[in-house]
Amino acid sequence: KNEATANAAADQKERERVDKLNNADAMIFQVEKQLKEIGDKIPSSKRTPIETALSKLKDAHKSQDLAGIDASMKELENALHAASQDMYNAQQEASTVVTPAVSLVLTKMTSQMLISRK
Repeated sequence: KNEATANAAADQKERERVDKLNNADAMIFQVEKQLKEIGDKIPSSKRTPIETALSKLKDAHKSQDLAGIDASMKELENALHAASQDMYNAQQEASTVVTPAVSLVLTKMTSQMLISRK
């Protein structure tokens, strides 16, 4: 019992590390999947920052750089939000049927990121 109490802080830190790595892994998978499905509908000016942030997240995940994971997940979140906002604005201007579906997927991606960061 004393040993468990003595190692509680280290165990908690290790759990946080593993959770962060798992969240990053899930985010990588989800964003890659969504880019394959709807990537051609995202303007290149918005897709490039998403791909750049995703690449940084992959590198940080591979090296298990927790600070890098935090920074790249925030960058990816911002890039997804910008793309979602851009798609929403385009929808409002064009009032098309296709754009809402793309906007919905981007919003879902952003929501998934926020959930996985918690």
